[in-house]
Amino acid sequence: MEDTDAYRVSSYTPAQKRATLKYREQNKEAYNSYQREYHKEQMATNEDYRRRKAEAAARTNAKIRARKQAYELACAEEKIQIIYSDTNIDKEITNQILKNENQS
Repeated sequence: MEDTDAYRVSSYTPAQKRATLKYREQNKEAYNSYQREYHKEQMATNEDYRRRKAEAAARTNAKIRARKQAYELACAEEKIQIIYSDTNIDKEITNQILKNENQS
């Protein structure tokens, strides 16, 4: 049978899944502590686990970096537009002053 992200084969019955989720919800601190210890042990002993976690972190960091660069680019473009519009206003004012001086 094919195991994909969309469809995972499980040996748990629906009732067992509900009971597990209910236990985790009611015992969050204990379950979080268990997960931290499991992660620490796996990082120390399991090469494949370490590799998967490093790949996941690299993907996440790349997404964050891309979002940050897009935001910085948008901010820079906005600043350029503000400067450009201010420059045009300054040019218009200067031209009006020069016209008024020439007319006098």
